Amino acid sequence: MANLNNFNANNVEPADDFEPIPGGEYTAVIVNSEMKPTKDGKGNYLELQFEIIDGEYKGRLLWSRLCLENHNDTAV
Repeated sequence: MANLNNFNANNVEPADDFEPIPGGEYTAVIVNSEMKPTKDGKGNYLELQFEIIDGEYKGRLLWSRLCLENHNDTAV
């Protein structure tokens, strides 16, 4: 667990607020991926992190989870 004993929020500049990225098609690349177990431990999902590389939202990040293995056929 993180140790935040010396953290003081008053010493940190506020982050810029981001508006939600509108639905649509964007040119993006996968910058991180990780296979993780489902909450019940009976399956796996692939967590993907994308970075938009062109246009108005260049540099913004998106995340997606793809359920690949699950004991429940409806979930896959």
